[in-house]
Amino acid sequence: MIQKLRLKFIAFTLIALAILLAIIGTIVNVLNFSSVANSSDQVLNYLSQHEGHFGERRNEEENQDSSQSAPFFPDDRGGRPFSPETAYNTRFFTVTFNQGNVIDSNTTNIAAFSQEEAISLAKEIYQSNQERGYIQHVYRYLRYEKDDGNTMVIVMDSSLQLEPAQNFFVISLIVLSSGLVLSFVAVFFLSKWFVKPLEISQQKQTSFITDAGHELKTPLTIISANNELIEMEFGENESSKVIDKEVKRMTSMVKELSALARMNEERKVESKELSFSDVVLDMIDSFSNAFKEKGILLQPEVKENVRVKGDEALLRQLVSILLDNALKYSLTHTSIVLNDKHLEVINDAKEIKNENLENVFERFYRSAEVRGSNIEGSGIGLSIAKEITAKNKMRITAFGDENSQFHIRLSF
Repeated sequence: MIQKLRLKFIAFTLIALAILLAIIGTIVNVLNFSSVANSSDQVLNYLSQHEGHFGERRNEEENQDSSQSAPFFPDDRGGRPFSPETAYNTRFFTVTFNQGNVIDSNTTNIAAFSQEEAISLAKEIYQSNQERGYIQHVYRYLRYEKDDGNTMVIVMDSSLQLEPAQNFFVISLIVLSSGLVLSFVAVFFLSKWFVKPLEISQQKQTSFITDAGHELKTPLTIISANNELIEMEFGENESSKVIDKEVKRMTSMVKELSALARMNEERKVESKELSFSDVVLDMIDSFSNAFKEKGILLQPEVKENVRVKGDEALLRQLVSILLDNALKYSLTHTSIVLNDKHLEVINDAKEIKNENLENVFERFYRSAEVRGSNIEGSGIGLSIAKEITAKNKMRITAFGDENSQFHIRLSF
């Protein structure tokens, strides 16, 4: 149980950490790529305000003899300042449409596209009716209506801006993954320290139950022996019957507590393939007389040669617990069904509701109706059954149906 708790602690911690790192990585990279897109959009906005040209660069190209060079970006452009080299570093082309027809194109500022390729790509953007976005992963575009009613499409190569962002994305994945691996190593070792107090507590609890069981056996034996002597000397009476009944109940409870304590110990199960059909049939034979004596009809439906993998001794104990539970609480009949998927024990009982009844597997659980009856029991047996199923990697469930029948199903 402690080992399972440790594994759950490691799993939940790493899942929470992975989610946190994923959120941080996503936010950082989204902001990074958004920043790149905003920077590209500022340049595209400037080009849209200047008819697809870098203002004074166009004048400079038209007049190579100009003695003075004015700033490429006037004060009314808005946004953050651009470098004077931006005009020379930016690769873009423009295509102008009039009611869907191409009336102008300019590819002088880009070498990656011929005029035909630029027009073809611009038509795709024009037909999409999207104002901004990326096309072919690295080209940022702007589609806008000019004052004269024409539509201009500006496509800009953003690979230089995207490359650092993409590199950062890859690096962030490596860093976050490495952080998760290092966290696993740290949590793995810290988890042992974390569960140590629980392990000590369980050891003390197991030791206490075992020691208390040994200490209780002696006085119970003495009480039982003296009660027999009293009955031999003065005869059996109601008081001696009550004493004998309670001694037997206490002895049974001590045995069950000791068995439960041993079950909680982290010991390996001797798991092997076996015939579960033979195990179930053997236990049915052992209980058949007890059911007859109580006048309860036992109806077995056991498929032959059903094989499972598990500890045979524990599985025999499990079937014994289930049949003993049915023997205690059955009113008229008990059915035990075994097939290739599950073992199910069904019995009629009082006050059974049509719902899930998983609380019957809790330690010392007994319903209010049972506590007020003469049915003997300590509420430990089904707890042991659940521990056995867990150790054999099986699943046990309990539920009632509309016919007031109680079902315990063992799935394997």
